[in-house]
Amino acid sequence: MRQLAIVLAALAVPASLLAQSNTALTPGPSTPTASGLKPSQLALVLGGALIFSGIIDDAVQEDFQEWRNPLTNGMARVGNTFGAGKYVYPALVASWVAGTAFGSEGLRRASGHALVAATTAGVAVTALKWAFGRQRPSSGFDSDHFDAFEIKDSSFPSGHTAVAFSLASSLSRDIKGHWDDVAFYGAASLTGLARMNDNKHWLSDVVAGATLGIFAGKWATRGNSRVSASPGGLSFTYHF
Repeated sequence: MRQLAIVLAALAVPASLLAQSNTALTPGPSTPTASGLKPSQLALVLGGALIFSGIIDDAVQEDFQEWRNPLTNGMARVGNTFGAGKYVYPALVASWVAGTAFGSEGLRRASGHALVAATTAGVAVTALKWAFGRQRPSSGFDSDHFDAFEIKDSSFPSGHTAVAFSLASSLSRDIKGHWDDVAFYGAASLTGLARMNDNKHWLSDVVAGATLGIFAGKWATRGNSRVSASPGGLSFTYHF
């Protein structure tokens, strides 16, 4: 159970420090974020969380596979859906179309922001996977095995986790309330746990994906953005 507590704490670090921040992503060098930390301090904390999770990657993954059972597999199937592009993107597009068709500005804006956030996270993940080329736990290699500039079956960072946290970050900012934040980030955390349960990702993959996803969600919602439709297709305009 000690390892599980460490995993949950590692997932909570990026969420707790970034999720509640309403400041810009690029404040001045001495401007504190809403978490009370300066940007440089925030970067050090997140970097420390990533390094620490990397140190215990192998031990955590061994424990996860020992704990794996039909119940955790069932929970993982649910968690995986929150970060699966084949479900997320069609659902967001359908929501945006519905919001536009029925004149619901809130639905249109929230789904548009979430679509931009998830796409941004997905593109960033693809680039990083190619740059690092880290082997998945299921490959049989240790967590420190990297084949740079090799994207095939690459592990770092977790794409499912990044997409799930980008949705949580974006939707929690567009939808006012408290319990919805708990639900969004709880679902995203379940996605991260699912990826480790399924032996697809290391803990540091998940921590990196969560941090990346939260930044993507904040970037997508921090300025005026407009998603419009025309006979020629969809157009996205941003003003930051």
